[in-house]
Amino acid sequence: MSYHFYADDTQIYRSFQSFSYIVTPDEVRSTIEACVSDINEWMTDNKLKLNNDKTELLILHAHHRPSPSLDSVYAGTELIKASESVRNIGVWVDKTLLMRKHVNSVCKTAFYQLRHLATIRRFLSYQHFEILIHAFVTSRLDNCNSLLSGLPQNLLKKLQYVQNSAARLLSFTQKTEHITPILKELHWLPVAARIEFKILVLVFKAYHGIAPLYISDMITKYEPTRSIRSSSKRLLAVPRYNLKTYGRRAFSVNGPMLWNSLP
Repeated sequence: MSYHFYADDTQIYRSFQSFSYIVTPDEVRSTIEACVSDINEWMTDNKLKLNNDKTELLILHAHHRPSPSLDSVYAGTELIKASESVRNIGVWVDKTLLMRKHVNSVCKTAFYQLRHLATIRRFLSYQHFEILIHAFVTSRLDNCNSLLSGLPQNLLKKLQYVQNSAARLLSFTQKTEHITPILKELHWLPVAARIEFKILVLVFKAYHGIAPLYISDMITKYEPTRSIRSSSKRLLAVPRYNLKTYGRRAFSVNGPMLWNSLP
């Protein structure tokens, strides 16, 4: 089992293939239940309690493939059924990684804030209102937005519409006016560019050794077998991937590809 810790939140996970004879879903279920049992026993010995009510199970799989037969596990005496999506540090992760629920949630919350901000727009100066826009709207668009790389354009357009609405409210412009000059005047990167910018910042930190180890381990410098002109360009190795809709979205693939494409 692999794991992630964040504050008091613990995540354990394991990868497997649905139709593999090496590691079957039943064996994965037994491994997870044994791991949870060990955690529960350790917590009991240390006068702590495992909160079964907050324990969730998420089975990730490609949307064009059938769902694995693993649909539930036992956490102690509690039967935990697989969820369609779970909330992870403010991000809704669905079982096929389409991120549709997360995008809809961000748009709903952002427009809720914009409607309330619109009622006080005329009472505030440009500088003060821009601070509120970034605090209540832009921060939500940027939160974990590196996970949205490679999503279909129809989902990114929803987020872009939120940013466009915020820009129009800040600059007192109508819907009939073209949005690109407004964003340039405000020095706001569009949503798709903000996603790439976030990924490249993480790659930059990993390249220079100032990123967390679990991020740095996913970045490998490209070392050609012989001396060529590209040796001095500080390129990164791009690992092989299977699907554009899944494998290419991985940080270990998308990050080096964006880095190597920089002028």
